Amino acid sequence: MPNAKILLVEDNPSVARSLEHLLVNAGYDVFIAHDGASGLELARAEGVDLILLDWMLPDTEGPQFVQDVRVFTQSPCIMVTAQDGPECAVQALEAGCDDFIEKPIRADELLLRVGRMLRRSEDPGE
Repeated sequence: MPNAKILLVEDNPSVARSLEHLLVNAGYDVFIAHDGASGLELARAEGVDLILLDWMLPDTEGPQFVQDVRVFTQSPCIMVTAQDGPECAVQALEAGCDDFIEKPIRADELLLRVGRMLRRSEDPGE
């Protein structure tokens, strides 16, 4: 999906820059928020096509962010986190996330998952 709008909610500036660079080079438009409150504002204002978010944010946790954003959008959401273990993945998915990736992130895997989510949201019948 060329020029898809991706919201990246990540509080670590160096991780955010790295992911932004990767996504922009893949042809996506990227909006960055460093906390949950500004992430929710951007999600509302920009009508993003996909959300990538970290679990631990300064003002909320990823699962709570997903519950809050689901009030006004069904855009796919991928949790990208250093939290590990099956209970974290289950909690993220139960909150409404569509996918869960543990850090450290492999660039090729992230781009494949992002592309897959965008294709699914474009044609929900698949």
